[in-house]
Order: sequence, then C-alpha cells, then structure tokens
Amino acid sequence: MTDARQRVGLSQAQLADKVGVDRRVVAHWERRSVTLKPEQMIALSAALGVTTDALLGLKPVKASGPTGRVRQVFEQVSRLPRKQQAKVVEFVEAFVERKAVAS
Repeated sequence: MTDARQRVGLSQAQLADKVGVDRRVVAHWERRSVTLKPEQMIALSAALGVTTDALLGLKPVKASGPTGRVRQVFEQVSRLPRKQQAKVVEFVEAFVERKAVAS
C-alpha cells in the first residue's frame, strides 16, 4: 500500500483524510498485515486509483497517467474553469515541445 500511496503523491495524513481514518491507522496498515473492512478497501482503492484486486495483490498495479506531484497538480487544474485549463494545456504543450526540440 505504501508504494501505491507514494505513486499518487499522497502523505499518510492525506490518505487518512480521504479514507476517513486517523493518520496512525494508515501507518499501522502500512507496517502490518491487517484485515480491512470492505468499506475501507473500497475507500482505499478509490483514493489510490487502483482496484481492490490490486490492493489484495491478486492483480498487478497498473500505472496509468501522471503520478505523484504531477498527478496532484493536474487534479487541481481539472477543477479550474475551462478557459484556465486551456491556458495550462497551452503552456504545458509549449514547454514539452521546447524540451523535445532541445533534446
């Protein structure tokens, strides 16, 4: 679970807030093998963007899209008005294009 949490760029406290538990509970989950309630598994899978099967180790965790801080920033951008989102996209595209030309 630690890897999945870090991949999406959440601290233990942030994950705890999303799942509705205390940070110490998340720390305990990460240190020990524990049995979670079904609603906790569902909340964790939603917060981490993985399936419950992946949390249980039944299927590999598939990384898709941006991770970590980049994912957090793009989630914030997704809540901006469309016009501002377009400006962000324009800037990022120009930046990526410039980096591709410079390489």
